[in-house]
Amino acid sequence: MPLLLLDLDNTLVDRAAAVRAWAADYLAERRADSTLLEAVVAADGDGLRPKPDVAADLTALLHLSAAESAEIIVTLRAGVIQHLRLVADAEAALALARDHGWTPFIVTNGVVPQQDLKITNLGLDAHVDGWVVSDVVGIRKPDPRIFTIAAEQAGAPLDGAVMIGDAHD
Repeated sequence: MPLLLLDLDNTLVDRAAAVRAWAADYLAERRADSTLLEAVVAADGDGLRPKPDVAADLTALLHLSAAESAEIIVTLRAGVIQHLRLVADAEAALALARDHGWTPFIVTNGVVPQQDLKITNLGLDAHVDGWVVSDVVGIRKPDPRIFTIAAEQAGAPLDGAVMIGDAHD
């Protein structure tokens, strides 16, 4: 069966919408100016920016206390998990792929606790044969070695595999 490698964030799950929803809630809870929404979303950098940079930008933007600043990335990650949803028809697409002989397998950059929660909380673990998180293997996409590791874990050849994702990272 050919291997279908799938990105997680903004491919199977709508991380961008989750960040936007968290930011709106966070600003409302703080009674902060809602016009800061776009700046808060931009500071996140679609999850691709180094977390210390995100924390520094959010601290300055929102005038966070030292305690709030120390916890802002934890707060952001929890908010993403709370608001995260599958993209439309993700489960149906995975079932269809499997019905057509593909072996679905997630390859994602990120940290294990966050990515594992996304996969298990949304039930994706029931629709894929497994997943590789860059944090575990010490290799990030687009480095081809992470795809080799995924193929080995899936017990499938990399020849003929297809990768679906939203970006090169």
